[in-house]
Amino acid sequence: APLECEGHQLALDASIGVTRLPARAFADQGLSGTLRAEIHELGLIPVFVTEVDRVDGTLATEFALGGTLRAPDFDGKLRLDASAIDLYQINLQLRDTALAARLQDNTLSIDGTTHAGAGEASIKGQLAWNAQLPRGDLRLAGKNLALVNVPEVRIVASPDVSMRVDGRRIDIDGEVSVPHARIAPVELTGAVL
Repeated sequence: APLECEGHQLALDASIGVTRLPARAFADQGLSGTLRAEIHELGLIPVFVTEVDRVDGTLATEFALGGTLRAPDFDGKLRLDASAIDLYQINLQLRDTALAARLQDNTLSIDGTTHAGAGEASIKGQLAWNAQLPRGDLRLAGKNLALVNVPEVRIVASPDVSMRVDGRRIDIDGEVSVPHARIAPVELTGAVL
């Protein structure tokens, strides 16, 4: 049944079912279900991700559940469209962030873009689970990203980094160029230790 919150901040529709077949063991009973949700108020994200101070945007998801109780199958997609994501401690301001994730069979595909200062970045890749271990590749590329912007430190970076995941092993390759960085330590004249 759909759930609508006051102000249309959350729309949720979910259903789940188990097909009972007497000839099968309980764990081998058929499973079916759907979950659709759209959240227009992402103010709770900082409660769960403490490094994030503010998020303005929407999160939409649609998942289907199948398989059996012993071996459930999930298929679905998730989309984040955020006009602003702020991390105040380092004054990182991500703007116009779009992230799409798709889970199909045992493979998660990720495709996203964002802006930080005058620069922009993208992430793209796939991870597949085999014997409960992830395997796949991710690539982060960006140009002139304002990553740290506080009075003591300002850093603009251009990453081009690939990550290969093979079970518990993660290999990272690439480069991060820093076209601009300024470090100005706090004045300590007259400080008493």
